[in-house]
Amino acid sequence: MESSFTPTEELLNARVAQQDSLENPIPYQEILLTRLCMHVHGKLLESRNNMLRAQGVNETLFMALMILDTKESHSIQPSELSAALGSSRTNATRIADELEKMVGLNVKRVTMIDAAYTCI
Repeated sequence: MESSFTPTEELLNARVAQQDSLENPIPYQEILLTRLCMHVHGKLLESRNNMLRAQGVNETLFMALMILDTKESHSIQPSELSAALGSSRTNATRIADELEKMVGLNVKRVTMIDAAYTCI
């Protein structure tokens, strides 16, 4: 049964055969495990993005909402959001703008209570 990882595995096996003929082995296990981890990570992201897209959000908005939800006051300033996301203040403002368009939140400060969004 062929998997989505089969082409990568076949290329790696071909490379091993080339290197073996030159008596110059490559670290097969390490390369295979690294490539497999990268492959699985990509598939997990793809699955998560499909789930989020079905809910009308993307990864960035989801993370912003999770950060907002973890705040005790359920509110955050864009400058705090940028620090929490590890992004620029400009990007945090863009995210706040997107949240405002999605659910009518105030850009300066947003609150989330029991999955209902309100302006303060």
